Amino acid sequence: MFTDFFLIVLLTIGLVAAVPASFLIMAGLAKRKWKMAGLGLLISILPIVCIGLFYRHYCINLPGNGNSSDKYIPERSVEMSEGIYTKYKTKLDTAYLKNDHFEVAIQMANLNAPPEIIFNNLEMGVKENIQNYYKVHEWYQLFKENNFQVNLVKVDTLKYTEVYKICVDQLGKQSLVEFENEKIRKHELEIQKREKLDSSRFDPDLMSQLEQIERDDQELRKAMNARNITKQELDNLWIEQNKIDSVNLGKVDLILTRYGYPKKEKVGYDLASTVWLVLHHQSDLKTRDKYQKWIDQNASEGQIKAYHWRSEDLRLETVKK
Repeated sequence: MFTDFFLIVLLTIGLVAAVPASFLIMAGLAKRKWKMAGLGLLISILPIVCIGLFYRHYCINLPGNGNSSDKYIPERSVEMSEGIYTKYKTKLDTAYLKNDHFEVAIQMANLNAPPEIIFNNLEMGVKENIQNYYKVHEWYQLFKENNFQVNLVKVDTLKYTEVYKICVDQLGKQSLVEFENEKIRKHELEIQKREKLDSSRFDPDLMSQLEQIERDDQELRKAMNARNITKQELDNLWIEQNKIDSVNLGKVDLILTRYGYPKKEKVGYDLASTVWLVLHHQSDLKTRDKYQKWIDQNASEGQIKAYHWRSEDLRLETVKK
């Protein structure tokens, strides 16, 4: 606020100073009084500097206008820790250096920047690299099929959908169908390459517990995807889901205490990710950090795939349907 006031005052001084400066220059030249003209030129420096500063702040560095000199950095919100803010800000600075508008949009969303700035950069970013179209598509599918929202989607679902439509128009629906088919093909190949597990070593009781936990985890989340659901209904579902997530966390804690992390050799490939799924849905930072060691250890052992698990990173994990 103070900066804006100062610049407006500066502009006013510049415009006011321009009048006598112009008069002195013109009068000095007309009367061949070179000292008068020189004084006018000297005074004219003030309006040039004032107007230049005003233009630089409001025109060149207008947030999200796409100029390479744009270095808009959102201020830290009250609820964001200094460490998380610094992490995202560093990524944003790097994106600016690379002139990567797509990454700028991602980090702007992480830093809670105004939506219009985020989506101005996102629209520019998708046009800079065709692979960005596919990323927008994948995040959109996660949202529509799993109600899983990355920060870009959370900021404004309608605006994100508009950007998605731009991607569809540019790529064509057939390209996206082929992209999805290729993902399915790769997934099937991965399954074929899996190590065959000895089902006689499975623990039926533990598997039964995990199956129930996963059903409880997913049932209401699938209901949230209903197209005709009202905001009040959605809010009520989230209240119930938060209660279920809390109960599931207690069950998972008991399982970890009693069995350790459920290995695929004991529960199969699908249920080996159930504990991770429950932990992933915990938004409390202390809770996520408490179980971090379990995720780190079992991701490295190939039991689960958990990319960017830590709560301060962009959450792009693939959630099982």
